[in-house]
Amino acid sequence: MDPTNADSDRHSCLEITEDTQDVSVNRRTNRQRSFRHRRSIIRFKRESRIPYEDDYNRPTAYGEVIFVGAIGSSATPPTKKYVRLEHDTNPNKVVELLRDDWKLGVPKLLISVTGGAKNFRMNSRLREVFRKGLIKAALSTGAWIITGGTHAGVMKYVGDAVREQVEASGTLSRNNVVAIGIASWGVIDQKEKLTKGKNNDDCSLVKRIIIKKHPVIYHMDVNGNVKLDPNHTHFILVDNGTSGVFGVEIELRAKIEKAISEQRIGDANDEDVSVPTVCVAVEGDPNTIITVHQAVMHGIPTVIVAGSGRAADIFALAAQRATEVEVKDNCGSKKKKKIISDSLRVELAKRIKNIDEKEFDEQDIERHLNRIQECVQKTNLFNVYDMDSPVDKDIDEAILHALLRANKGSKQDQLKLTLVWNRIDIAKSELFTDDKDWKKGELYSALHYSLVHNQVDFVKLFLECGVCLKGFLTVQELTHLYNEVKEKTLIYKYLNKQKGKDTRKFNLADVGKIIVEMTMDSYEPLYLTDRYFPKSPTDISGRNSKGNPNTFDNPIRELLIWSVLQGREEMSHYFWEECEEMLAAALTSCIILKNMSEKEEDVDRKEHLSELSDGFEDFAIGVLNECYNEDEERTSIILLRELDQWGNATCLSLAVNGTMRRFVSQQGVQHLMSEIWMGKLSNENSKFILTLCVVCPPLICFLIKFREDESNKADDTNLETGSKCKKPIGGINQEQDNYKDENDVDIRNSGKKLSSYQRFKLFYASPTIKFAHNVISYFLFLVLFSYIMLSYSEKMSVCQYVLAFWMITLFTEEFRQIAQGEFHGWRLRLLFWITDYWNIVDLASLILFTVGFTMRFYKETFAASRVILAIDLMIFYIRLLHVFSVNQNLGPKLIMIGKMMVDLAFFMCILFVFLVAYGVASQAIMFPNRDGFIPVIRGIFFHSYFQMYGELFLEDIIGM
Repeated sequence: MDPTNADSDRHSCLEITEDTQDVSVNRRTNRQRSFRHRRSIIRFKRESRIPYEDDYNRPTAYGEVIFVGAIGSSATPPTKKYVRLEHDTNPNKVVELLRDDWKLGVPKLLISVTGGAKNFRMNSRLREVFRKGLIKAALSTGAWIITGGTHAGVMKYVGDAVREQVEASGTLSRNNVVAIGIASWGVIDQKEKLTKGKNNDDCSLVKRIIIKKHPVIYHMDVNGNVKLDPNHTHFILVDNGTSGVFGVEIELRAKIEKAISEQRIGDANDEDVSVPTVCVAVEGDPNTIITVHQAVMHGIPTVIVAGSGRAADIFALAAQRATEVEVKDNCGSKKKKKIISDSLRVELAKRIKNIDEKEFDEQDIERHLNRIQECVQKTNLFNVYDMDSPVDKDIDEAILHALLRANKGSKQDQLKLTLVWNRIDIAKSELFTDDKDWKKGELYSALHYSLVHNQVDFVKLFLECGVCLKGFLTVQELTHLYNEVKEKTLIYKYLNKQKGKDTRKFNLADVGKIIVEMTMDSYEPLYLTDRYFPKSPTDISGRNSKGNPNTFDNPIRELLIWSVLQGREEMSHYFWEECEEMLAAALTSCIILKNMSEKEEDVDRKEHLSELSDGFEDFAIGVLNECYNEDEERTSIILLRELDQWGNATCLSLAVNGTMRRFVSQQGVQHLMSEIWMGKLSNENSKFILTLCVVCPPLICFLIKFREDESNKADDTNLETGSKCKKPIGGINQEQDNYKDENDVDIRNSGKKLSSYQRFKLFYASPTIKFAHNVISYFLFLVLFSYIMLSYSEKMSVCQYVLAFWMITLFTEEFRQIAQGEFHGWRLRLLFWITDYWNIVDLASLILFTVGFTMRFYKETFAASRVILAIDLMIFYIRLLHVFSVNQNLGPKLIMIGKMMVDLAFFMCILFVFLVAYGVASQAIMFPNRDGFIPVIRGIFFHSYFQMYGELFLEDIIGM
């Protein structure tokens, strides 16, 4: 016997008792009922986590159910949650159950579907439109669908729609629809399985826990009149102690829907919209007329699906043929009102009589007609969807339009709903039309919401409608945006790290430090400059370069950096397209994302950031190639000019510091590299002429050509009147060209005639000539060093003093490289310098020379100094390979050898295993009693290593 089926009524109880053969219904006394109910409460306290105010509101059956034998049951999630509740349960506790215990959260829309509870035939085209439209409305808005939950009538159509959506997206998709069925406990089949073993008196606590872990098996392939629909995701079963009575759940369902509609949408920052609710009526009986009437009277917008049959068609006919008349209200003013004519009432009465099998008396018919009349008069709440109407396209649009009509008094409320639903199509068709004007500042809060929730289409729409970003993006607004980043993102982790244990909010100074770290100090953000922000980290007020407080000169740039730091692909792409300096923006985004990818721990997130970084590099390559095809010389200027808006960096420095090899390998960059390599020298000079002039400097004035000598290109390369790109794609502005002569290189044609002094100066300032002199001097250095080592003596000679002075200059050169690095901070300069392999070689050679040169002054270490300096000379010879790297034939070979050495290291690890194995075995066999650790180790490695080269050490073996 199952005592948990006891009626919660305090006067009588109907209990369903299970025997081995049959199920009987017995009347129990109040004393027996109270005793059993108290014991059930005690057991529930030990099993349930759901809080309830009183004993009669506690669930008496709950858990998970698996449907077996249903069509397509393998497509939907295998287990569905269910709970049985008393009919007078507090609806707020049910909302807590849905939100907290079942982890459903809060919906952004509640769609209550009502209609025929029995199977009926719907037009195949209308059925398809209804299924797709309902699911589209639920998915696009994050809605819940509430139905009667049984496998019949309109509930079956909703379940089939849910199943098709799950088949399309997969059972593990996060976007699956939440379909909640609220049904009467007393009418469903197999309900004894839902309580079997849960609260039996003879069942131990351990057994009850084990039973609770296993879902209930619900068979769909057995006979029965009323079954639960297998495609709903959750079930609430309402019980009042009766059996076989329909409609028990109606009152509690209405209360639950009202409690859900009172919930607030969003987080703590934007909980200013309650959950909108809409009622959708499909087919139906007289109860549907009552349900629709109650919804309309309670201010809930309703959508009637015309053509679905019975009650829905009656409503549709009334709305279509109702006449509009002018009536006076209590104040005497006229207003339009829809009424049902007498002839229409007669026709509607005939249809109501045929709506159900049971007979209606005149009073019932009149009440239904009055309900229909009241619904038709609520034009802002009563909506009819007609599939064949040219106005109505999809049922999802009809549902959302109905909700907007219900909130027609406030544009802001309507806009909030479209933002919450993320339906840009509804916003365009209903709110942003020619007859509606938005004043300045009215869209600021909506723009903030769309930025935070990554709604790119809405951001585009607001900017197209004239929202001024300079007015919107103040320092405070940008600070708020950074304080609303998601907690699980990498930027939040680093912002929290910058803040430390301080309880303050994030500020732009924290963001600036992160940007510096992510760009390897290549980009100096405005947030760390005194002209924009004070030095106090707690002050978020600022002043832009024009003196306007709290605003930015280029808000698009700030939003681009903000979206890139969060890894938002579509949003960052849009802001990049709106940037004026597109090349610099793409390179800065690329270097930030590349460094973020290296620091990200999550594998999927790491891959996403890497792909996004590659995408921005592709953008930069596309812009560069387009500019290069338009104007080669001006593209070179674009790559070299300092950008005030991007931290005084150059596009070339950003690409180099970001190790963007694909970008650097492009023809435009290679052309610039060639120009920088030649300096002011013309490309018409042959290598023979350059070598001849290096050997014989007086020939410079006669043989060397400079860019100023190229008369046919003088007018084209003059910056003042130079060729212009049709659109400043690369970010160069003719009126703000920051390329100056005091920069590292000057490759422009000045258009002036050069004097002999200027020719000599420009010749020796050319990088290629500097490199030639450096190579010559290095060879002389090697000759001098080799001569000293070959005639090494204790007495200091003039050559040794010259060599020591030469070494001092080499030390000075290394310090100069560090001091003149492109990074702003000394730590990054030193880090960037030390990560270069050749700098490590230079450092090692200089340290060895210092040690060896110092040891030569002491007799005890003079011999050792010779060895150290000899090794140092060998390193300097190896350093000569760096000179070969600039050669187009030898350079690739060096790269190949370097990569081959990496593979060789793994091979040596394998070889080392065999080497040690053979060495230990041979040492143990041939020299078993050798004393001393060092001789043994030398024997293991020394003999085995040289035996690979054919040295067998036969004299040692024979001498044994």
